[in-house]
Amino acid sequence: LTGWVILLGGEINGLLHHYRTGDNNSRNE
Repeated sequence: LTGWVILLGGEINGLLHHYRTGDNNSRNE
């Protein structure tokens, strides 16, 4: 179960990072 939670947390972290990068790119342009 612990490994699954870490995997899920990594997926969410990746999505948040992707959205943050998109926001920054939009602001810069």
